[in-house]
Amino acid sequence: MKRKLLIAGGCSYTDAKFLSLDKNVKQQSWAMWPKYLGRDLGLKVINTGHCGVGNETIFHSVMEQILMYKNRVDTVAIAWTEFDRHRFFGVAELMPLSETIISLSQNPLHPDGQSADYDHRAQLGIPNLMQNFFSSKSFYFIRDQYMKTVLHDGFRYILMMAEYCKAHGIKYIFSAALDPLNTRMYEKLATDLPMCIPPGWDKFPPFNRTEEFNFWCNNPFFSALEKNHVDNLIGWPFKPLYGGYTIDSARYGAKKPFDLVQSYAEAKRRYDVSDKDFHPNEEAQQLIGKMYYDKFKEIYK
Repeated sequence: MKRKLLIAGGCSYTDAKFLSLDKNVKQQSWAMWPKYLGRDLGLKVINTGHCGVGNETIFHSVMEQILMYKNRVDTVAIAWTEFDRHRFFGVAELMPLSETIISLSQNPLHPDGQSADYDHRAQLGIPNLMQNFFSSKSFYFIRDQYMKTVLHDGFRYILMMAEYCKAHGIKYIFSAALDPLNTRMYEKLATDLPMCIPPGWDKFPPFNRTEEFNFWCNNPFFSALEKNHVDNLIGWPFKPLYGGYTIDSARYGAKKPFDLVQSYAEAKRRYDVSDKDFHPNEEAQQLIGKMYYDKFKEIYK
């Protein structure tokens, strides 16, 4: 049986039913990057992308389609999201019995297109237990272990998908839509949540970047990806600080194929949905598709 399917996965950067953060932007009508990639590859597209989800959901959504269509799957393309998105169910009246995402990241996606200063933790009904955890002095003392665990889980999902595709003769290309671990948010906790500062301290100690980098390099799943799958990973190691890049940092940093602009401000104007919504617009989606297609041609000549 000829392989004719492209299975795509991701968060709001991939979701064909994406709902803008800007209330003045109606339901988006343009195609998302999987459609452009499928067109260029001559493959039928199954897009599992969904707004706000984490990598656990991305992994399971894509894998379900792979197992369903089996030998008909030619290529898997995924834009992984932030590693510190966590799943909860049935905790919000707005989204009964549905998945709710908890993240420390700024400007998270929300269900009804409100502005970017929207208090997602309150509106999505995150359990008080988790709110209290992220807002407590205790979080500081386990911050490093929390980061290690988040990195461990994030790289594990990417590695499992890569290993499965490789073992079953499925072509695969992965990137990161966003910085896997936005450590600036951990540093920002002291400003946003002053009650977190341990007694007797004026502020949190500065974040140790060397130690953070060691968290990455010493992670066994990170090492396995770097050893066995690096050719299939766009922007590896997905962290601008360590020489990699994400879809976001490529878009704002004028990296190919986004090198049609000269500055961050120009990139924002050209590639964002609006000045109130940082998500990739129609032109940016086309260029993301090109990014994947260029990588595909490089790997699978």
